[in-house]
Amino acid sequence: MSSREFLVLVDKLPDDSEYKRHRAGYSQGVRDWTPEEYRMARLVREIAAARYDGRDAGEPDLTGLYSPLDLAYMAAEQETYDAAYNRNEDELYRGQERGD
Repeated sequence: MSSREFLVLVDKLPDDSEYKRHRAGYSQGVRDWTPEEYRMARLVREIAAARYDGRDAGEPDLTGLYSPLDLAYMAAEQETYDAAYNRNEDELYRGQERGD
C-alpha cells in the first residue's frame, strides 16, 4: 500500500476515531472533541447564556463546556496578551524613571 492510499484510507475514518481526535488537537498537544461534542457543548452554552438573566450572584460557569483545543488557544492568547501588557508596563515605568 502506498502512502497516498494509506492517507486516503485514514481520511475516511469516522470523526470520533482516536486518530482524528489527536490530529485535530496535535498543534496544541491535546486530544480534541468530535464535531458532535462541539455541537452539544455549543447548545449547552447557548442555553446557559439564555437562562442567565443577570439576577444571580454571578455568571454561569461554562468552563467544562470548552474543548481542550479551545482552552489551549485561549491560554495561548492570554499569555500573548499578558506578555504585551507587561512589556508596555515595563516601558512605561522605565520612561518615568528616566524622566521622559
